[in-house]
Amino acid sequence: MNAYAVGRNKLGITRGLIQSVKPRVLQSIMAHEYGLASNDYLWNALYMASVNAVFWSLINASAMFVIIAIFVLIFTLFLTSGLLSGIARGIMNVYRLWVRMGLYIARFGSRSREFRSDEIAAVIGYREEAIEWFYLLDQINYKAPRGLLDQLNQTHPPTPERIANLEKY
Repeated sequence: MNAYAVGRNKLGITRGLIQSVKPRVLQSIMAHEYGLASNDYLWNALYMASVNAVFWSLINASAMFVIIAIFVLIFTLFLTSGLLSGIARGIMNVYRLWVRMGLYIARFGSRSREFRSDEIAAVIGYREEAIEWFYLLDQINYKAPRGLLDQLNQTHPPTPERIANLEKY
């Protein structure tokens, strides 16, 4: 069961979702997706991804230059030492962490847009239906994030937080 925004004027919905929920709940889900599309969610995401790609490419290019320079220096100094492989592993771990941080930042923005789109559905009259949908969704597949990294990897806010946010309206 899923629904999604595609571009600025197309919304998608799966047959399973259509067959599984009441018409008003389905309307609230589509209102949420409309909120994503109307707030240029996808265009903003594409723009941020492009800016992010250019930024990280520049950072990565400069970092790789420094890494290569350090590697050459270390290689010449410790040609036969096991220290070389340890330093190389350390450099790769720092690089992986660097890339992962960019993903965490992008996902944080995604979660805030989901909250805003939930609020749009509530404001235009689908508050109760949206809450009903989230309770159903919570029963079907909600798994509480375990630990900080699991929370940072979430693309959507936790369902209980979305329900609490909607209950304010």
